[in-house]
Amino acid sequence: MKTKTIFSMLIIALFAFVSCSKNDVPPGNRDTKSFYIQIRKASEKSRAEGADMSDQEVNFSDGYLIFTTADDIGRVIRIVASNAGDKQVLVSQLEAGVEIENIPASTTHVYLYGNLGESLSGIAAAAIEGGSISTVEALTWGLGDIQNETNDVAKVPVYGKGDVAPGEEETDRLESRFDVYPVASRLQIGEISCSDDERVTKLTLSGIYINGFYHSMDADNTFLDTYLVDNGIDMTKYPATGYEDYPTMSDVGLATDLMDEAATPTLTDGYWAYNFFPATMPHIVLHFTELEVGGEAVSGNKYATVSRYSTSPEGGEENVFTTALAGYVYTLNIDITDYEQQLSDRPESSSSVIGYVIINIIDWQGVTLYPEW
Repeated sequence: MKTKTIFSMLIIALFAFVSCSKNDVPPGNRDTKSFYIQIRKASEKSRAEGADMSDQEVNFSDGYLIFTTADDIGRVIRIVASNAGDKQVLVSQLEAGVEIENIPASTTHVYLYGNLGESLSGIAAAAIEGGSISTVEALTWGLGDIQNETNDVAKVPVYGKGDVAPGEEETDRLESRFDVYPVASRLQIGEISCSDDERVTKLTLSGIYINGFYHSMDADNTFLDTYLVDNGIDMTKYPATGYEDYPTMSDVGLATDLMDEAATPTLTDGYWAYNFFPATMPHIVLHFTELEVGGEAVSGNKYATVSRYSTSPEGGEENVFTTALAGYVYTLNIDITDYEQQLSDRPESSSSVIGYVIINIIDWQGVTLYPEW
């Protein structure tokens, strides 16, 4: 699959020699340079624009710039919305372009952690001059940092890292260019239907669940096995009154007979949406409480699990899609076409729905995938 660069708030960072007083120079870093930085979006659109998204702009409001030599932190600059003090810079200054003085000349990397809120709660203690960047990278983002009950996408944490090297044209200064991107991916479901199976006379959808996702991600964008949420075939994890563990899919307008109409959300801009950490695509478990075939009721709860995805409605090995990317929106419409193959007495069974996913390229860029049966 051909991919595109997404949410490209592009950082262009340039260093130049300046004079400075001893009082301004970090201890042990007498050879310093200045650092010019400007953050801009490569697209005029906001990441939240589009008919299938909230119309709120993504606001960059706070964070840290961290300058390192190998593992050592040489300079830390706090990004603030107002009243910038010592070793702080305003968001508005970053947007216009600002020079930051007294950056160690030995700097090899620059990191940006932004829109923190509750994210990386230990960063103030870890991001200190003379400290270790590995200590920062060992901190974690949690689901609460990328999800909320109002399905708001305006303030997802952002991250970027750039290599620092002498400039190609002006070798007496250092340069760094890198993209800043949201640390989350987004899965959204437009509708769930049962359109082609003529044997089914009633099929009531009562719950939608996400499974096989990570509840945390290290600040260096890595995962531990202990972060994985896997509810497997445990039916107690999929009650008909669900949603408690899935705040951004909190539209409870379900209990819909798919033979009367497709199930669609009513409260979240036309999509059930779930922000998740970019890794293997999570599974979607659909819970059905009523099934009739030829007018005869089939007893017991039934489940359909979307565990495989395709970028084409025709499926095929060449269109298999497995791994989500940060900043992408994955849009999925699910259609039950063969209840005997797709419905099971247990979730996460061998019978599974293959999802066709549309990967929209908006600014929270997206892709369309298809359920593959």
